[in-house]
Amino acid sequence: MAQPQPRVLVVTTVHSIYTLIQRTLKAQGFHTTHTISYDEAQTYLEDETHHLIILDLTHTRQQQIDDYHRLRQRTTIPLIVLIDDESEQNNGTIADIVTDDYLYYPFDPENLLSHVRNALRPRQTQATEQPYLHLGTTTIHFDERQAMCNGQKIYLTRTEWKLLEILALHHGKTLTYRTLLQHVWGDAYHDEHSYVHTYISQLRRKLELDPTKPRYLLTEVGVGYRLEASTNSVQSTEEPITTDSTSEKITETPWELTTPHTKLFGRETDIKAIQYLLGQTDVRLLTLTGPPGVGKTRLAQHIAETIKHQFSDGLYTVSLAPLRDHSLVASAITQAIGAKESAHQTLHEALMQTLKGQQALLFLDNFEHVLEAASLITKLIAIAPDLTILITSRTPLRISGEQEYPVPSLTTPDSTIPASLETLAHNPTVALFVRRSQAVKPDFVLTDENAPAVAAICTRLDGLPLAIELAAARSKLFSPQAMLARLDQRLTLLSHNTTDAPARHQTLRAAIDWSYQLLQPEEQRILAGLSVFAGGCTLEAATSVLNNDQQLLPEPPLSTTSLGPDPQTLTMVNHLTTLVDHSLVQVKEDINNESRFTLLETIREYAWEKLGESSKMEQVQQRFADYYLELVEKAAPEFKGSQQVWWLNYLNQEYENICIIIQWMLTEKWILQVLRMGSALWQFWWISGKLSDGNRYLTAMLSHETLSEAHNDKQTRVEWARVLNGAGSISLIQGYYQLATKHFTNALNFWEKLNDEENTAHALNNLGNLSHQQNDYALATKYHMQSLGIRRKLDKVWDIAVSLTNLSFVELDRGNYTQSMTFGEESYTLFQKTDDKWGMGASLNNVGRAALLSRNYDTAITACNKSLKLFQELKSKFGIAHALVNLLRVHLDQQDREQVTIYGQESLLLFKELNDVSGSADCLEAIAEVAISHTRWSQAIHLCSVATKLRNSVNTPRSPSDNIRYEQTLTFTREQLNEDTWQQTWNEGQKMSLEEAIDYALEHVTVNEREVAS
Repeated sequence: MAQPQPRVLVVTTVHSIYTLIQRTLKAQGFHTTHTISYDEAQTYLEDETHHLIILDLTHTRQQQIDDYHRLRQRTTIPLIVLIDDESEQNNGTIADIVTDDYLYYPFDPENLLSHVRNALRPRQTQATEQPYLHLGTTTIHFDERQAMCNGQKIYLTRTEWKLLEILALHHGKTLTYRTLLQHVWGDAYHDEHSYVHTYISQLRRKLELDPTKPRYLLTEVGVGYRLEASTNSVQSTEEPITTDSTSEKITETPWELTTPHTKLFGRETDIKAIQYLLGQTDVRLLTLTGPPGVGKTRLAQHIAETIKHQFSDGLYTVSLAPLRDHSLVASAITQAIGAKESAHQTLHEALMQTLKGQQALLFLDNFEHVLEAASLITKLIAIAPDLTILITSRTPLRISGEQEYPVPSLTTPDSTIPASLETLAHNPTVALFVRRSQAVKPDFVLTDENAPAVAAICTRLDGLPLAIELAAARSKLFSPQAMLARLDQRLTLLSHNTTDAPARHQTLRAAIDWSYQLLQPEEQRILAGLSVFAGGCTLEAATSVLNNDQQLLPEPPLSTTSLGPDPQTLTMVNHLTTLVDHSLVQVKEDINNESRFTLLETIREYAWEKLGESSKMEQVQQRFADYYLELVEKAAPEFKGSQQVWWLNYLNQEYENICIIIQWMLTEKWILQVLRMGSALWQFWWISGKLSDGNRYLTAMLSHETLSEAHNDKQTRVEWARVLNGAGSISLIQGYYQLATKHFTNALNFWEKLNDEENTAHALNNLGNLSHQQNDYALATKYHMQSLGIRRKLDKVWDIAVSLTNLSFVELDRGNYTQSMTFGEESYTLFQKTDDKWGMGASLNNVGRAALLSRNYDTAITACNKSLKLFQELKSKFGIAHALVNLLRVHLDQQDREQVTIYGQESLLLFKELNDVSGSADCLEAIAEVAISHTRWSQAIHLCSVATKLRNSVNTPRSPSDNIRYEQTLTFTREQLNEDTWQQTWNEGQKMSLEEAIDYALEHVTVNEREVAS
């Protein structure tokens, strides 16, 4: 149940004061009520629940004082009195007011919030017996709760008394911020240093002669405060503060790390590696680096606690997070080791002298924002030969002798491999999520229903422990399934109110913002701009999209040559190096052994927000689109040449970015540009087997609502016709013949009207392929011969090779195996001239199939294996699948069952992934022949039946040669079973879907594999 809004009653006659208070408190979720009358204030208190009163006495009159006393008698609600300055607090009318707190006017919003939050906190009591304390001319009597200076009474609030008492009890010793917070404000408040700062400042104003140069209430920078004073028998009924689960030990010996409550998950390898490094004599300085939220501090704490016994002088630990100035690092370390500055020794000298002969472990947490203090670490290592320093930092120190250990994210479940509940439960990220969920929801358990969602959450959060813990904290409100659906807004979702965590770790956004604020403005701009890259980017892409001038690089350097002297590129190198050093950008090698820069998705979402807040978002997106349009248009002609493999691999690497660009262009109605993308990419989709993606994107382009308006532009019409060519080709492969006919016919009509012979030949070639698939061999031959004639006239070597390959395929299915091999061998020779591996693979596949049907098995195996190798080099799933089917049939004829099993499994899985109906039917019929060889008559009938159903669904009849083998299979089965049984079995096959048929065939092939193995 949600907590009610705190209600604050403000009593003031000055509207501007109320406005300031109301705006400040409203922004923090407080509800305020305003009144100028004390009588009305009493009515409000009777009618409504209020949690705090702020009383304005900045213009004190006796009537106000009288009204205050009447109000105070009627309520015990905490009350803050607003006065002009501290001098007024000591005048005769104010000094006798017994209130909870004073607030001086004018005040800043942060100071107001500190006082309000403190007043609303539950009070703790502390019984003390402390006769008096001398602070120069000021005497403080603890038994009477009275402070006097030269005979004048000084008023202290309840909180100020408590703070002074705890400091007096441990006078001469430094109490940390956390300790003071715990003992004055309560166990739940460990990181609100502003409360301590505010009240120490108030005590100094009241007790010190010169608050700007305190003599008694002294600061130990980055650590806490101590009281130096003369006391008379200062005693307390409480025991002195000692180490427990929530506070540090206050002692003259080295500080020790508080043992964390939480268990580490998945860090066994890291712990061993770090301990090994720290055990090496040449490793004196080890820096754990990593992105925000990866768990550097928690891991370092565990390591330090584990190995501290190996150091005779123990462990010193210093949290550098509170420091705002690198010059204060030495002071913080000095305090931690117990060294003291004196008249004869400076602070640095005391530090060096103390550590010089010690064999100790010094742990410095959060060094990234005080990097200028790295020179101090160099001096410590030089002067203290037995000192080992362990540092956590989002940025390495980059000093001599530093050993860096990048802390990786936790290993997430592999989404590509189905995993059991037990397997997921042992994954470290899942185990962490479950444990933290149980901390807020004790009945939370991992089940078959929620485990996939938990695994997906951990993966989406990049395996970052902080992000996973923050997500698990929401288990009280959301199921894992519901939480997963909300992760698109992960930075908003991932926060909690655990106050013992540092503020920068209480939300994922705060954790990243801590690093972002340490960047220079230009580096912040680069980080925000990198968010447009969904799949990471090369140095050249980052330079082209994010450089400051308005021009794209005319020829992006996409080869693996050296960078050269280009100043924009070198500047980008420097910026990216800084971002990598700050653990905000990840770097890894790409397929060309070049650096590729990526953002974790959590950081990318943060950077995307920053880009959206800037005025550069539209400009960056446009340059992003321009760059990738130029990239794919540069790649398109290379699909026919010697750089085919390189470009296919490169575009696969950039595929996430390409998909985002296409979707953005469609959304922004950039119709000409998106058609150019489609006409450049369709061969990539075809060759790489991304048929469903290609069909989806090309269909979206051709059906876009603005296409009809854009047809008035000639260039748009040309690109439209090219996209028709690609869309028709992919529809043909997928068996959508009616749609392919429409696309090819429209394209042919358009090119003929323009008298464009080259593109007319392309359209005729495609219509020939379509006729071939529908077993109209005469019409297919006619189209291909027309296309070949134009191409020979234009002397287009690659295009001629394509026509010959297609004619080879037609003659193959017509049973003219010798002519098929002749066409195939000629096309292979031409493709060799253009170094087109895909063309060579297709030609060899035809040659191998013709040799198989001619029962020339040696030639068939040689040709098909060469074809398979070429397609594998290209990672062409379509080509690989068809080469495997041919090899399957060759080895089936040779009764090589083991190879048949291997080829059958691989080809079936590829056809399933490609959703290739025609290819799947070919493969299922081949597997049916395998079933016959194992005398599995029912399985053979099932596979033939479903293959026939699939062919009918896409109007793809068998070729004559395939039909002969198919009829032989049916004859064998009819001879083994009676007609009723055979027909019933056939009908069962007709009920199978494509996916069910492939799964059925895979199961059958697997059974055969076990039989061979036995």
